[in-house]
Amino acid sequence: MPVSLTRTIGFHAWHRYWRPDWTPEQNHAAFGALADPPGHDHHYRCAVTVTGAFDPASGAVIDLPLLDGILADEVVKPLDGTHIERDLADFLPGRTLPTCEALARWLFPRIARRASCCCRGRSGSSRWRRSARSSREWATRPRRSSIRG
Repeated sequence: MPVSLTRTIGFHAWHRYWRPDWTPEQNHAAFGALADPPGHDHHYRCAVTVTGAFDPASGAVIDLPLLDGILADEVVKPLDGTHIERDLADFLPGRTLPTCEALARWLFPRIARRASCCCRGRSGSSRWRRSARSSREWATRPRRSSIRG
């Protein structure tokens, strides 16, 4: 029977909603104060759930130090202390707006690719669970496919 483990980490980042192909009036009509320079900050929370076979020898579904290292490398290091649309190529102006949903979409393959090698047992899956911009807003990236360990 598969079991799941959810690990939550945090990071602090800035962002601004602004489309360079729109006029300032269009940006303000669509995004309101979120379009104002220089942007605003959030203390984000990222919860990642890994599901897989329970390993009786270790009592776990995944090696926690390895998972913590993945989350540090793929979430905290690239995002903490950044101004997302200035510092990350995928979110530069004219590309993807740095929404909570876009961050979930960006993070999921980065985490899943590395977590697949750490699942205990014969198979497992990695699911993006939540990326929070605040306590009022969550974005979820549902599981797309099983990851073989």
